[in-house]
Amino acid sequence: MSQGGLVLTDDDYSLEVILLESVLEKTSFDYLICSSLSEMRLLLDAEQTDVAAGELVFISPMKTFRIWPKISRQVVSLLCLRSEYVRTLATKVGYVLDGELFFLRTCLEDFYIGRLLSDCIDEARLKRPGYRLATDALITLLALQVCRRNLRVRLNPQIEFSRVGPVDRRLRRAVEYIHAHYENNLSLAEIAAEAFLSEYHFARLFKRVFGTSPHAYLAAVRIEQARKLLATSDLAIVDIALRVGYSSQSHFTKLFREQTGFTPAEYRMLSRGRE
Repeated sequence: MSQGGLVLTDDDYSLEVILLESVLEKTSFDYLICSSLSEMRLLLDAEQTDVAAGELVFISPMKTFRIWPKISRQVVSLLCLRSEYVRTLATKVGYVLDGELFFLRTCLEDFYIGRLLSDCIDEARLKRPGYRLATDALITLLALQVCRRNLRVRLNPQIEFSRVGPVDRRLRRAVEYIHAHYENNLSLAEIAAEAFLSEYHFARLFKRVFGTSPHAYLAAVRIEQARKLLATSDLAIVDIALRVGYSSQSHFTKLFREQTGFTPAEYRMLSRGRE
């Protein structure tokens, strides 16, 4: 298990600390903030960026990105803020949500937000009495600062807010179909039919909008559901694999580790607060 291993989950957020040794490819379904004390590289929207040590990376929902270390190994913190939580908080701050709520800047050096994230990690790791209350309060304050400093609303006729988050209206039916039927053996033709497109045109449009293939997106949805089941249920790992659409536990474990940095067993142990 990585020395940086930490998982804390909640209805409004999840916090993970991983030891990054190679490329981590991830689809963000919510608002994601990434931080490391070492330099790393980011690939987002076909653009590669060098991220300075201590710089925060902000990923808006429904984006696929890659991060990898500039050195052989480094500890990376990933804070996921649920879309509905951010939208509710943004409304309280005073935003009129008549469009797409997105991060203004992808890379930002912000000492205050970085300090709050570091304090959240310390509370979650040390588990002092009342650490859950403290972490919840710190997350709320951090999310509030993010709303003030790095969130904007833009009108985008191509974007609709669906039950799975903000989605390109041309692909909304297909995306919702994936989220509703991820446990099934879905073919490209079956998913494309929901968007009333040929397989060829659907795959090209999907790649252009989301930065990843429909197959990779489906895998990311399955892994996200598996994370929730590992953290909240006592189902055997083989049963969780089957429930999210994988007949092979070994294949499921390989994909899970590629997308999270943990094996399913490690993730479950850390999410339950056991070292």
